[in-house]
Amino acid sequence: MDELFSSAYKEIIEKEFDALVKLALPREKIDFLREEAEYLEKEIPFCELEDGEEETFSDDSFKRDFDDIYAQFDVLNQPVTIEDDDLSKILAGFDKTTRNIILMYNVLKMGDEQIAQKIGFKRRKVTYIRNNAEARIRKIMEEKKHDGGK
Repeated sequence: MDELFSSAYKEIIEKEFDALVKLALPREKIDFLREEAEYLEKEIPFCELEDGEEETFSDDSFKRDFDDIYAQFDVLNQPVTIEDDDLSKILAGFDKTTRNIILMYNVLKMGDEQIAQKIGFKRRKVTYIRNNAEARIRKIMEEKKHDGGK
C-alpha cells in the first residue's frame, strides 16, 4: 500500500488529519466538560449524604410493581411480555409453535409469509394455525366474559 501513495501525498493527508484533530478535540473537551457539569448538578455522591439519608435509596424505594406482568415468552430470542392475566394463561396453554405464531403476528407484527420463513412452515399452514388459535382465544375470552370473568 505504501507504494500506491507518494510521500508528498502522505504528508498532505497527515497534515489534514492533524488539522482536523486540532479542531475537533477542543470541541469534544468542551462537550465533555459541559455534560459533566450537568451531571454533577443533578447527582449527589453517597459520601455527601447525611446519616440515615441513604436508607431512602433502599430496594423498597426502587421496587417495580411486577404484579401486572403475568407472563413473558421467548419468541425469536426476544422477550415478549403479556400483561393481561387471562390472555397470558390462554397463551401458556398453547403449544410453543402456536403461541409463537400468535405472538409473532400480533406482537412482533410479522406477516404470515415472514413467520412461515422463520419457522420453516408453508404460509397456508401458518395462517391455518393462527386462525384456529385466534378463534380458540376469542371463544375462551367470550366464555370468561359470560361466566363473570372467572
